[in-house]
Amino acid sequence: MMRTLITGGLGALMLSACALIETPPPERPAVALPLDLDAAPMPGPVLDNDAYPKLGQRPEAGRPVASRSAVVAPNGAAATAHPLATQTALDVLKAGGSAVDAAIAANAMLGLVEPTGNGIGGDLFAIVWDPETQQLYGYNGSGRSAMDATLADAQAKADQFRDGKTLPSYGTISVTVPGAVDGWFALHGKFGKRPMADNLAPAVRYAREGAPIPEIIAWYWSRGESRFGPAHERGELEEFENAKKLYFSPAPAAGSLFRNPDLANTLEIIGKKGRNEFYSGIMA
Repeated sequence: MMRTLITGGLGALMLSACALIETPPPERPAVALPLDLDAAPMPGPVLDNDAYPKLGQRPEAGRPVASRSAVVAPNGAAATAHPLATQTALDVLKAGGSAVDAAIAANAMLGLVEPTGNGIGGDLFAIVWDPETQQLYGYNGSGRSAMDATLADAQAKADQFRDGKTLPSYGTISVTVPGAVDGWFALHGKFGKRPMADNLAPAVRYAREGAPIPEIIAWYWSRGESRFGPAHERGELEEFENAKKLYFSPAPAAGSLFRNPDLANTLEIIGKKGRNEFYSGIMA
């Protein structure tokens, strides 16, 4: 079995893949249960409808019942924050891709449908178990500080917007060189089976045609403008107009389709020409 944990930005993806094995179901003895039609029905759980979130509200922890049973899959599994990303990972596994191929494809899709926590502007960390070598690999894809960044610039921002001891939450001084794309290619070079362009193709397609946004992601998305806008007005966030035009004009409502043709073009170029186009090519 092969498992990998990949994160892009703040999002996480857990995948597993193994060889196809057909196992016959165990034999179960027939059991006859007595049925008393006159007996009182068994009491069911008492559910408080007010405990469930309303449309557009964020669900809180401690809900009265679980929403679904645990998933058991002998041939491969994927778990992400969006059904479309999960389905993309499963499609890659079914097509013969490795768990790393599936993780890259799903991570690219999450950059489209969950930009609140994922994207090619973020970092990547991975733990990969290789069943062939029986070795565990770790990958640190956190980017370095920008080439022109200085300690004096960082201290000035900390003095201006914080207590002088911590960096501000917004702005270029707090952003490192994105490590996600470099991490994709590093992991793909060792564990990938499919061409990178094929792994990124589903995200490219949905970025052009539109992908549905579920309720929880829409909730996080909508609150972004209330944070980024004031940060831009006070000078902490240097540039916001481009992001505002794409992501907050308006923010997509739950169930709506979101399109990002610029991201589609970017992923298509990365898939065809490689990582260098992102770090030193036309996108740098």
